[in-house]
Amino acid sequence: LALENHVMPYLGHLRVHGSELRPVVLANWQQDRLRAGAGKESIRRAQVVLSQIFDRAVLPYELLESNPIAPVGTPKQKAKEPRYLTAIEVERMRHIFAEQEDHESATLVSVLAYVGIRPQDALALTWGQVGEELSVFQKNVDGEIFPGAKTGLGYRRGVNLPEPVQEDLESWRGATGGGSKNPIFPMSDGRFWNEDRYRNWRGRRFDIAVERSGIGDLTPYAMRHTCASLLAAAGWNHLEIANQLGHSPETSVKVYQHLINAGNGPRRSIDEWITDARNEVRQSEKLGDLPER
Repeated sequence: LALENHVMPYLGHLRVHGSELRPVVLANWQQDRLRAGAGKESIRRAQVVLSQIFDRAVLPYELLESNPIAPVGTPKQKAKEPRYLTAIEVERMRHIFAEQEDHESATLVSVLAYVGIRPQDALALTWGQVGEELSVFQKNVDGEIFPGAKTGLGYRRGVNLPEPVQEDLESWRGATGGGSKNPIFPMSDGRFWNEDRYRNWRGRRFDIAVERSGIGDLTPYAMRHTCASLLAAAGWNHLEIANQLGHSPETSVKVYQHLINAGNGPRRSIDEWITDARNEVRQSEKLGDLPER
């Protein structure tokens, strides 16, 4: 279809020769097709087919000296807007876990959504890292713990730990009785989660809770955007949000500046957002307004 719809009607008259199949000709073809309304993904697929043809024209047939489509970049896809769950949506998910008496999942979702660290950082946490702040300095790679995070080897930061999340952790610790060096989220044998455990949790627990909550597509990683949105609503600037989420200030400006700019109403702390959402979900449960399980 890519050849029939986008290539042959517009390039089929050209000889497979360097004098006619020049990069500028192909760049103009790409732009003409896009201006005509062709989808970027369709043109990308067409370019893949052309590249394969031209590679064969170079070798073994030696009809071209080089692949003329290579210098022509593929159409850039518009970056997707990060998915921001509201605190109420997070609490609906946590309520589903609580109904199933899956307090580990409820606690992990609380940490991911309201502290904003990456799953690989959350699954490397030990109880000794929990205090008034949460100390983040290591990551979990398939059950092995390594120093540092995405922002650099040995990078250590203290991040805000909302009081409701502290309470969640205290409750979970009471149920597990973990010591300071023990993982907050252990496997049944006491070791840190490995990749299989994480994938099983995501498929059998997280994804099902997302579906039942009526949220749509969501990854555990994307929950950290909820933290950013709540911090922006609380009046945090891009430097503070960057430190909390563990990325560069430049990334914070690029991804979250519109949230910061929009935060021109009455400021409420992230603790207030969480507490109000939990109260609303409890009230909805009493009234039977939560999505059916």
